[in-house]
Amino acid sequence: MGGNDVEMTGPDAKLIAYAKKSLGCDASCKTIADVEKSLSEVYESSCSTVSSSYKPKAKKEEIDPVNPKAVKKKFDDRKDKDIDNDGDEDESDEYLHRRRKAISKALED
Repeated sequence: MGGNDVEMTGPDAKLIAYAKKSLGCDASCKTIADVEKSLSEVYESSCSTVSSSYKPKAKKEEIDPVNPKAVKKKFDDRKDKDIDNDGDEDESDEYLHRRRKAISKALED
């Protein structure tokens, strides 16, 4: 009773036809086992293509360490305004400056 090598009729035939039409199985697929083999080959080839073109993101730089002198200044007077090292000076940098200032003030009290 090797069900994998039997040509299907009925609902399984519809699955095989769907696999041929929509999933990219070749026309020689006549059994569920053929469909599985064909799909695994397609999957393996697509995964190797994706994995070879995959490049991990560059290591994100950490935020700048707290400089006690710079914390006491106003944000606009800082030399390095890009605190989070994301390449721009925006409201996130101002937020970090205010947060560090509040924390250092709380620690002094």
